[in-house]
Amino acid sequence: MRFGDYLLSRGTVTLKDLVSALNAQRLEQEPLGKIALAQGKLNIKQVFLVLNAQASDREIARSDTQGYLFGDICIEFGFFNDQELIDLLRLQRMSRPQIGEILVNKGALSREQLQEFLREYAVYKKARKGADMALGRSG
Repeated sequence: MRFGDYLLSRGTVTLKDLVSALNAQRLEQEPLGKIALAQGKLNIKQVFLVLNAQASDREIARSDTQGYLFGDICIEFGFFNDQELIDLLRLQRMSRPQIGEILVNKGALSREQLQEFLREYAVYKKARKGADMALGRSG
């Protein structure tokens, strides 16, 4: 169970607060193209080629859906392989703000509440891991 789900299951935050925080988290993370550029995996011309391919796909579909993902297009074009994409996605995930920090910034939690719930969540995860191991499950 992720931290946001934990807070929701306890009634600590509302579904509206959590969805809003998750949307903010997604919007505030670094774009994959910017990370790939900074890591030297792509040059600026390649980034624009991929963005143009994404835009063309959206126009063909005539919808506001994302269509092909940036990383998938990069692999299709041979700009990087699956492992390089996984590494870049890991960096992207690390670039996004933590859900608890967003909830504090939005006023859904105080800093003190966040610290207390993080401590409780750590205990919960440890107990859950122990129970899973006792039952022979991993994860």
